[in-house]
Amino acid sequence: MFLEAIYARGTSNWRKGLGYGVLLGAFFVSYLALAEPVKFQVPNVLSWTVVESVTGLAQFGLFGPILDVMYRKTAEDHRPGIASSAHV
Repeated sequence: MFLEAIYARGTSNWRKGLGYGVLLGAFFVSYLALAEPVKFQVPNVLSWTVVESVTGLAQFGLFGPILDVMYRKTAEDHRPGIASSAHV
């Protein structure tokens, strides 16, 4: 969540959330897509890499905008001088 705040730089929208999710996905999915077929015997390395890459990036691509919405709501609730319904 702290990286989301650094990545968004005070602004928040779904494109930045998607970009953040894909950035995280590229980092985390690279292990599943590239290192796992080397460690274990898989029937077809190319198909393994393609499937893991596509599903992993899709998963993190959904995670990014969801995290962005959560961060936006949290940032709005903690903005100084603005009372939110959660604190009233």
